[in-house]
Amino acid sequence: MITIRERRLRHVFRHFDKNAAGSSFNHEVFPHIHSIIAYANSHTPIHSFKQPKNREVRIFHCTEFDHIGNVGIALKSELPEEAIQKETRDGFLIEVGLVKEFKKTQHLCIVVEKKKDRYFLITAYPGNKSESFPHRNQTPEERSQSTAFWDKYVLLKLID
Repeated sequence: MITIRERRLRHVFRHFDKNAAGSSFNHEVFPHIHSIIAYANSHTPIHSFKQPKNREVRIFHCTEFDHIGNVGIALKSELPEEAIQKETRDGFLIEVGLVKEFKKTQHLCIVVEKKKDRYFLITAYPGNKSESFPHRNQTPEERSQSTAFWDKYVLLKLID
């Protein structure tokens, strides 16, 4: 069974904010974090990837719904250069692509961490597996991998 620690709530909450850059959940399908956890606890992922630090990425294909949310990342090469801007997120400067609409998805991606036979939710978002932003707690290999990923991709944000 997956649970969530209080300190992780803020991070996952950003995927419920349709005005923030990045993926966002369809509130009619997943109105809150606990509905995501309930879904993950009662369904089998279509893919699972082991990660360092006892973490695991799980991807679910939620075919019973038209869409569970919006995909909030894209290849930089898919956007005009003038649509990419810089934005501060959690004290880090990131690139954000401005778009008029998001692609909808039936995929749910969660990252869990196993500690003493218990699984804790680290993050959850609509879409497929992506990389976390580079940060100081990563190993050099992890940081290199996430840097290479975000050199090619941007978060997306809706414009009027």
